[in-house]
Amino acid sequence: MDKIIYFDKFNKIKAEEYKKLYSFLPKSRKEQIDKINDINTKKIKIIEYYLIKKYLKLKLNKDFNYSKNGKPFIINEKRFSISHTKNALVLAISNNNIGIDMEEIKEHKINLIKKVCNEIEIAEIEKSKNKIEKFLEIWTKKESTVKLLDKSIFYDTKNILNTKENIKYKAFKKNNNIITLAKLCQKNWKT
Repeated sequence: MDKIIYFDKFNKIKAEEYKKLYSFLPKSRKEQIDKINDINTKKIKIIEYYLIKKYLKLKLNKDFNYSKNGKPFIINEKRFSISHTKNALVLAISNNNIGIDMEEIKEHKINLIKKVCNEIEIAEIEKSKNKIEKFLEIWTKKESTVKLLDKSIFYDTKNILNTKENIKYKAFKKNNNIITLAKLCQKNWKT
């Protein structure tokens, strides 16, 4: 069974608590976080690490490995996928490979739509009552597929959904976010 954890309580954690959590991070994780300038993103990365540890029941000093395309994994453990916006993060955990993406519902530039969507998807967006949400549904579907299949971020996003893989999607809204979960199709998929 898959598990989805949504966290948006960053403001409830005090600065001292973030410092304490940071002090327990592995050296490699600290080095990654130290390169980040935005304080909000630093907080998200710290909490992200601890949520993964908590829900995968891992020892605190164990860090992740990364595929050649940047997908995090832990050898011989459950599969997981992460996504975050400025104010929330979502973690998906499964026994099988999984991909998740989340985007805040906000205006996007038209040139991005033309860059990542094919003609059929652009037509769907144009005829939709809520163009922003329709675009984000398509975009999160594409991003979760890229994560699921461990493709490069530079993969052909216009055609990623035309894959021959049998992928099942679950999309939903949470607060001001669109979230899509992608998983290779299995008979009794429950979340």
